[in-house]
Amino acid sequence: MKKQKLIKKLGVALLITVVTTILFTALAAWNPLNKWQLKLTNHLYDRNEASEDIVIVAIDENSLDEEEGLGKWQDWDRSYYSEAIKNLEENGAKVIAMDVIFSEPSEGISEGDLQTLMSENFSYEDAFKATYDYIETPHPDDQEFGEVLEQYDNIILIADSQTTEKTNIVTNSILPLEEFRDNSELAWVKAYLDEDDVLRRVYTKFYSEEEGEWSGDFGTKVVELYKDGVVPETDEEILINYAAPPYSYKMVPFVDAYNGYLEGVDLEGKIVLIGATATRLNDNYSTPTSPLYLMPGVEIRANEIQTILEENYLLEQSVTAQALLIAFLTFVLVAGVMFLPVLGGVAATAVIITGHQLSGGVFFDYGLILNLVYPTLALLAAYLGTTLFKYMTEIKEKTRIKGAFGKYVNKDLANKILDNPAALKLGGEKRIITVFFSDIADFTHFSEQVEPEALVAQLNEYFEVMAGVILQNEGNLNKFEGDAIMAFWGAPLDQPDHAIMAAKSALACRAALTGLHTKWQAENKPLLNFRVGLSTGEVIAGNVGSQERFDYTVMGDIVNLGARLESANKEYGTHIMIPGATVAGLGDAFDLRRLDKLRVKGKDEPVDVYELIAVKGQLTDQHRAIVEQFHQAIEYYRNQKFAEAEKRFQEILKLAPNDGPTQTYITRCQHFKANPPQGWDATWTLDHK
Repeated sequence: MKKQKLIKKLGVALLITVVTTILFTALAAWNPLNKWQLKLTNHLYDRNEASEDIVIVAIDENSLDEEEGLGKWQDWDRSYYSEAIKNLEENGAKVIAMDVIFSEPSEGISEGDLQTLMSENFSYEDAFKATYDYIETPHPDDQEFGEVLEQYDNIILIADSQTTEKTNIVTNSILPLEEFRDNSELAWVKAYLDEDDVLRRVYTKFYSEEEGEWSGDFGTKVVELYKDGVVPETDEEILINYAAPPYSYKMVPFVDAYNGYLEGVDLEGKIVLIGATATRLNDNYSTPTSPLYLMPGVEIRANEIQTILEENYLLEQSVTAQALLIAFLTFVLVAGVMFLPVLGGVAATAVIITGHQLSGGVFFDYGLILNLVYPTLALLAAYLGTTLFKYMTEIKEKTRIKGAFGKYVNKDLANKILDNPAALKLGGEKRIITVFFSDIADFTHFSEQVEPEALVAQLNEYFEVMAGVILQNEGNLNKFEGDAIMAFWGAPLDQPDHAIMAAKSALACRAALTGLHTKWQAENKPLLNFRVGLSTGEVIAGNVGSQERFDYTVMGDIVNLGARLESANKEYGTHIMIPGATVAGLGDAFDLRRLDKLRVKGKDEPVDVYELIAVKGQLTDQHRAIVEQFHQAIEYYRNQKFAEAEKRFQEILKLAPNDGPTQTYITRCQHFKANPPQGWDATWTLDHK
């Protein structure tokens, strides 16, 4: 049975795993929740390791200042860049990459040059001629800038693509002036935002339809030049592994580079990027490192360059990998929830989901971005599905158990069984229990006094009261058979004090009969009496019957013994008889009278039997004295001193003329005085039920 249930649960776990994996793999392929994934993975970009080999010459607010800087960026002369490049070269920069497009020729004289001319003692004719030079082609500033580019072989200029599609095919480009292109390295720049407007990825290779060839982007060109012509191997599209939050790289104001204020700035053998950082120049983007704080475009390029230099690439988890992960985690979760209690299932689910989320950081450090959305949703769905299955299964199981036990166990015990069905073994199992048998005395005579309808009504009233007492004491009603009641304690759930509970029930039933007698006397109905036999020991407990109809019952020698002791009460005129095994389970909680050493019909071994009289402390002093005298008298009897025993029993009879056991022993003593027994062991044998 256990093996079948285990196989069934594992089969259901596998089914839930397969269905969940298929559904959420399809969802991952469709990817409608990509924004959630992007937002969840932002926190993984937690590095703060900006490379010291990259320096940014920043076109910042200081450089744009009207008084101490160079003024508006739109009014800058190309000569500013020429001067800055020369100063950077003099300080040992290995690569200078300019994130500025020089696509238009310079026009007119700059304000600075004009002030210089007017400050000198030029005639109007000379001033006009000098000014005219600035409208000639090539422009002096462009000519100077071109000469600077020609002078050095480590300068990179950028070209841009005006195509708005997410593609690395260039169809409409913005290029630097030809004279600049001829004297520098050319790199393409293009980046696109993910659907949450965050910049994470760039193209590293571009195909220009105009020129009919592939070329590297800004980052790859810089690295190629920096590594002396070694072309880095990258995919056509890469995720930038951001090394640090915004403004983490070493930054030098452009105005300082222009003026040559570079003391204390180590540029030797380093990559120098020139680009805008001032907010007003609108070259700032949201990045995973700080979605709420924008990062300058030139610094994004610095992060790209560092990613390529370190070959620290990121890879997003594929749909296939997600499917395998979902299948594995789901099966582990479902199998765990299937076999754990409710709180254990919740805890297991929380641990697995939390573990998956936390593992995202571990895998990220190794370059893999786990999908944190679809596996998590799959786990939640699998948990709900498994819990629903368990709930429906347990409802069915509880309904079956309730049908099997609800008729003969009290409500509290029934609820315990329903709350913990695992504690209940519906197959046969060994149990130590106490059984209860009761039977109506002289039922044939009683039934002859009333009409059948009245008999059934009075019996039902009797059974109702007795069953209520037994159930109140957590007993399990096994059956009503004619005028007999069978009950037991200690199965199907453990009840360590089963003997005590059975004894209390027997005494309580006797007390309840007194109330019934009062009622029946008032109704002028005949009175009935009953006897009880208790027995304690090992039985086989379980369901007996067919699949359609069965009863939970107990089987064993002690069951028969209990029935025999109930009947044996007639021999002694007692109401409740119990064996020594039951006495052992009572402790000193009850007052008992030792009755006999009895061999009942159907058993070879005799048992010591006792009369259960009352709960400890309820006997009167006189009754307790009678019990003590009875025990003394029975010792004489057992030692074959029948005359002395009869004498003492006669003294008891004076105090309790109706005491059944005393009357029984007086008769025996008289018999044995006349007929001395042979092979005496003080055992009395009952040859009838």
